[in-house]
Amino acid sequence: MAFVLDQDGGAEVLKELAASAINGLAQQVADDIGEGAKVTIYTTDRAAATVSVPAEMQAKDGVLTRAAAAAGLEVRPKPATETRNRGKGRKARPEATPAEAKASGDANEAWVAARRSQGKAGR
Repeated sequence: MAFVLDQDGGAEVLKELAASAINGLAQQVADDIGEGAKVTIYTTDRAAATVSVPAEMQAKDGVLTRAAAAAGLEVRPKPATETRNRGKGRKARPEATPAEAKASGDANEAWVAARRSQGKAGR
């Protein structure tokens, strides 16, 4: 016997049956925070809720993080949207002798070649 996913039944569970539990949990977090907490309830492909607080309350006291953890929710930092390249992926500069670099007319390349010949530039 093959398993058949009941998509309509799954949608009903996510949108309707779980909605009261999600809303109750969001309200519990907001009640723990107290004044300044705002609950927004909405539905996408499932029931959802957000709890927001003024930024200074979270920055100074971490009220939202503490209230969510007290309610048994997993609290994770938001992943960074941009990572910095620390230079590990740089392409190596082609090595040229000082004479070749000077002949190329590229002043920057001539400077690097001169530094390399003096042992002062990294490879």
